[in-house]
Amino acid sequence: MTVAIAAAMSSACAAIGVNSGTAGTDAVAAERPANKAKKQREPKAALAEPQGLNVSVNAGGMTISWLDVDGATDGYAVAVDGAWRQVQETKVHYDQLLPGLPYRVEVAGMAGGRRGIVASTTVGPERGPTPPVIMSATPPPPPPAVESAGPDSESSVGAAPPGAGSDSIPDVVAVTTNGCGFTADGVADLEVTVLLAGSTALRPAVLTDDSGRLYLPIRAGAQPPTAPQGALANTSAAYSPVAVGLPPDRASIDRLVFMSSSAGEAEYHNQSIDSVEWGHELCSPPVEQPRW
Repeated sequence: MTVAIAAAMSSACAAIGVNSGTAGTDAVAAERPANKAKKQREPKAALAEPQGLNVSVNAGGMTISWLDVDGATDGYAVAVDGAWRQVQETKVHYDQLLPGLPYRVEVAGMAGGRRGIVASTTVGPERGPTPPVIMSATPPPPPPAVESAGPDSESSVGAAPPGAGSDSIPDVVAVTTNGCGFTADGVADLEVTVLLAGSTALRPAVLTDDSGRLYLPIRAGAQPPTAPQGALANTSAAYSPVAVGLPPDRASIDRLVFMSSSAGEAEYHNQSIDSVEWGHELCSPPVEQPRW
């Protein structure tokens, strides 16, 4: 009778999938993967915000420095106006940035491919619809009148032609681009042409857009052949963007910076213009992999 009862109990346990000898072990084993997955889902604490962020800008460019961050095993991420780069030291220098312009600087520690808490600051004047004049070039006094040599002279008073020998800021006739600024295979090839009124040796030292990116001169010359017939002689200059960070989705070039020298000191004059847009979002067909 006892054997029959034991056999019946064994059959019942087998029917409901219970093994009296391993039930506790199986329950613990089933719990372990769940605990492991829970631990993997727990987010790691973000790296602390970098302290002592210091930014200095002068004619030689911009220098950014900060203090070490504990746990920043992958170095640091640094951005100027949203263009990020990764560095290993706690100091970085940009040599193609000019004083007198606004820049937003951000720094964060890096670990495991992720950024920690970001420290940020803004240097330079605030951007606005009418940028402030940092230092304005002053035109020289007009040339003196030239008395006629005699009654047979064709002119009794002489004057220098517009723009000749003058350091005054020239008028901007037009600012144009070569399309959306990208080739068909996605390489940025933007060229910005600035047309200035008259024959002048004073051209913009740099252009900037709404993100603070700089556009440096690549050549200068006389009026382009596409100018309207009979137009006054003008001066043109071409510029291309500084390849920092990723090419923009859409950018608006909205400022020119003229630079002159007085008594050995550099003088800057900011001039706002009607914005000119470029970027891979403006290309047709759209650019899928934009790059420099």
